Amino acid sequence: MKNIISALALAGCMTITASAATVTLTGAFSGALEATPNASPGTGTVTVIVDDVLNTANVTMNYSGMLTAGLNAGVYCCQIPDLGVVLPKIIFLTPFTVGTSGSVSGTYGTTHANILSLEGGGGYINIITDGFSGGEIRANLAPASTPEPTTCAMIGLGLTALGLFKRRKQ
Repeated sequence: MKNIISALALAGCMTITASAATVTLTGAFSGALEATPNASPGTGTVTVIVDDVLNTANVTMNYSGMLTAGLNAGVYCCQIPDLGVVLPKIIFLTPFTVGTSGSVSGTYGTTHANILSLEGGGGYINIITDGFSGGEIRANLAPASTPEPTTCAMIGLGLTALGLFKRRKQ
């Protein structure tokens, strides 16, 4: 009986189809986080939900208090750079509200490799302005929580509990 249950569990794990795996990343905007730190009083928050099946990033961000009008914003990846190092922009956040405060909300497509890199950490969002061509405020992206256990791990825990329960009954 044990061998049958083990074989069924293994077969179940091998036939599980891929489902959307999302990771939520968050960050807080600050001029001090820029590659060349600045004294901008600009602040804000961002939440990015990346989906590695659909290859999308759902971005919701708000910012205010910048010294000069924002021109554009983007997601850069995929390591937190040393001072003076600028990474490639992998997602252009458009439409972008031009001004010293505003918000961006939308779902943006990109490559599977970019999504996996963002999930691995080290991405950031930068807001470029008239007065700060390298960026006035930046938010480093970090996972908001620990991802849930995988299906196979849940099956394994369930089978272990079932075995312990059955053993206790005997």
